[in-house]
Formats: sequence, C-alpha cells, structure tokens
Amino acid sequence: MKKFLILVFAISSLWTTAQNYSLFNSVSKKVFTEFPKADSTYSLSFDSVRTAGIDSVYYPYYGVEDYYFTSENCEFWGPPDCHPQIKPIWIGQKIIADNAANYWFFNNQGDTLNFDFGMQTGGNSQFYEDAFQRFEIFSEAIDTMSVLGLVDSVKIYRILHTDLQGNTINSALNNQAIIVGKNFGLVRLFQVDQFPEVLNPLAILGNFSPEAGLYKLTNAMIYDHQPGDEIQYQKIFYSYNTPPYDHYNRFIKYVYVDRQDTQDSIIYLVNRTVFDMGETNEITTTLYLKYARNGFIAELPYDKFYPDYTLNHRYLKLVDYCGVPMWTYSVKPEYLAYCLEDNCWGPFDIPGPPPIEEIRYVAGLGLYIDESFIGYPPYAYTNSEKVTYFKKNGIACGEEVIVGISSPMQVNCLLTISPNPASDKLFLHLEKAITGKIRIYNTSGQMLMEVSTANIENGIDIRRLSPGMYFVEIDGNDQKAMGKFIKL
Repeated sequence: MKKFLILVFAISSLWTTAQNYSLFNSVSKKVFTEFPKADSTYSLSFDSVRTAGIDSVYYPYYGVEDYYFTSENCEFWGPPDCHPQIKPIWIGQKIIADNAANYWFFNNQGDTLNFDFGMQTGGNSQFYEDAFQRFEIFSEAIDTMSVLGLVDSVKIYRILHTDLQGNTINSALNNQAIIVGKNFGLVRLFQVDQFPEVLNPLAILGNFSPEAGLYKLTNAMIYDHQPGDEIQYQKIFYSYNTPPYDHYNRFIKYVYVDRQDTQDSIIYLVNRTVFDMGETNEITTTLYLKYARNGFIAELPYDKFYPDYTLNHRYLKLVDYCGVPMWTYSVKPEYLAYCLEDNCWGPFDIPGPPPIEEIRYVAGLGLYIDESFIGYPPYAYTNSEKVTYFKKNGIACGEEVIVGISSPMQVNCLLTISPNPASDKLFLHLEKAITGKIRIYNTSGQMLMEVSTANIENGIDIRRLSPGMYFVEIDGNDQKAMGKFIKL
C-alpha cells in the first residue's frame, strides 16, 4: 500500500476501563468495515441502554426509511409526507445481554441470534437455525492480538455454517471469526440486520474509549501531503444578483515543496499557481499552509442522523481514485424537518427550490468537493470548489488544466512549432512520433480544430482562425505534447 494511504491514528495511552470481554457498554462508539476487503463502513452507537432485571437492553440509533406515511401529529409544508426514522442499522433492532455473557441480537425480521460468549474454550453453541441451515460458534482460544495498533487480550470464536444434516456450507461466514477484546469489546462480527439473507463479515476500523483507528477524522489524516504532491482545484462562483465582474471560474494549483511536523501542527511550504478561465496569465506565489494536527471534521458515529432542522446523509467509504483506494467522507444535506412526536422527517418551506449541496473530504487529499446550488433567479447562486487533478507519490489522477486547456496526461514529448507567429500554415515538429489527434484551443479552453497526426507533415491550415494566441495539444499512444503559437 502506498505511503500516503497509511492512516495515522490517534492512540490513547494505557487502558483506563477494562471491560472483562463485554461486547460494548452504554458509551461505546465503533465503526466496522467489510472483511477481508474494506469498502463501506458501519457505525455503531446507542441511543439508550436500559436495565430489565439482570439484563441490559441496548437500543442502537436508527436510519431514515425511504417510504413515507401521513403523520397526524406533525405539520409539514406541502404534501404531508413523513419519512420514519425506524430503519435498523447493521447491528439490528436491539441487543439484550445478561451478566453471564449471553447476548441476543434481533435482526429486521425479529429473529433472534443467541450467542453464548461465556462458554469454555473448546465448547460450541448454536446461535441460529431455520428450515434450511444452522449456525454455531466454536470457542477457539483466548489469545493476545494487535487491535488497531494496540495489544489486547481477546476471545476468539469460529463460525460453523452447516445444513440441518451437519454438512458444511461454504458461505462467506463459514469459518469466519468472531472476536471480543477485553478492552476493545467487539472486534469482529457480521452484518446482523439482514441476516441470514446477507452474510457479510465485518472487522473493527475505529473505536472510541480506548481511542484507536478511525474514531475521528483528523487534519493529520485528511491533509496528509508529501513533498512533490500536487493538487489542482477549480473554483466557480456565479450569482444572478451580482455584476458579472463578481463571477469567476478559477483554477488553483498547489505544489507541495516541504513539510514540517510539530507536536500540534502540520506546516506545508507550497507553490500556488492561479489563473482564471479565459485569461492567458497565471500568478505563482509561495506560501505556508498550517493545519492543527488534532483538529477534526467528523467523529464517531459517522452516519448517524441527528434530529435537527436538516437531515444530513453521511457516509465514510473507501473510494477508488484512478486505481488508488482512499477513505472518503461525504455529507449531503436534505432539507427535511424532524418531528419528535412521530420520529419522522418531512418537508418544510424554504424560499425557492431546495438547495443542492455536497461536502467531501478525502484522506490524503483534503477538501475534495464543496458545492452549493441555492435559490432561484434572480437570487440564485452557484458556489463550487472541487479537485480536478492531483498527483501523489508520482500517481496522477484527473485532468490538469493549464491556462484553460484540459491536459489528461502529462506532457512527455517535445513539440516545436514553426513559423511562430504564423498566418497560413503551422508546421509541428515532434521529438518522437505520435499517432493520435492534433487539437487547437483558444485561450478560453474551447477546442476549435481537430485533425489526425497523419497530416502533420503537410502542416495545419490555420487561415480560418482569428488573430490571437492559441494552444496546440497532441496526444496518442500514451504520448502527449503541448505548445502555443500566435496567429497573425
């Protein structure tokens, strides 16, 4: 794995609250991901924990359902649609635990998964059976292992999946481990809410108390750059209610020259190049960027819905960027109001159509997208900032824009243009042969001509072009050349 993908985790010192192999407690916050290949994440925290005799009953938070009903207790603007917040998360509807280490998990269908985590090593216990299959756990060992970079004493159980005759079913869960740590609690399990239709093994990715792994998305993780990295942003602002000179379509590129790490901060020396679309000049300056190391943009649970005036859809996923997977955190607001009486969400009146917004952070890149499309004419505006190109550890992704010209791959072939300035014909001389396309752009990035490189020896007829500055782009067979000329 590339160096910049290694997550820098904040780790607490020594254990402060031993749990005696309990799966969780009332303040537990965890995040899991698929095992063995990480992808989506599954947050865990509890809205409430209650005591019923010798049992503790854990109630996880709920997500918001797609369907709606007509609420009698809530007034909403427009249609009386109310989306209930009753969708169980991955851990199921509720969990009951007694003081003998027995746990009962309830899936979406109301089925009960009964785990005996108090059995002796070598023992086995059935936790689910239907008309076709049986699931058991076998107590394999008590051992020590590294959990999110810290050593913990763990109990390891192995899942046995068979038919009713005892024949092994080689499913995704068969022979998978369930692991419970003395300090970390639940370390390995599987997706409960849709069990047994979905057999999805999960492993811990972050934990609060003790703090380890992705329990918090810090600046040290998000803004993790190395000298030689490059990032280019496109920033756009347009408003119906402001003069045209207030609008801009701007490209800003950062080249990271040096990095300094202190106990509290990360400091970068960067070269910043700025130009506006349609302009032929660019401005390069050198400056420092400083981030508070422990500052953060999100913490567990990442995907919980909070009852406020705006429903925010949050997710943390491992997303592929040009073949490189990076953890990506996204927030998309939906303008629905919360009604406590029916625990549901419905529309409320705002001026004009609902805004369309998204904020996305990528570990190792920083702020990746920040877009807002709000209002309606004459008061609407668009405000956008997004990454168009980056290079990390020599891996390039996206299309770098150079004074308005799209550049999908790096220039790797020398181009000489003659005559320059030119009035009738343009002759292009390449360091090495390229089989592909020749494109000519104006300074606004608009492509005006495209011909095959087969015509390169005969010259390019430019008589129909207006006087001014133009750019030439030649690419094909993984080669690229660029240049500029003046048409008289």
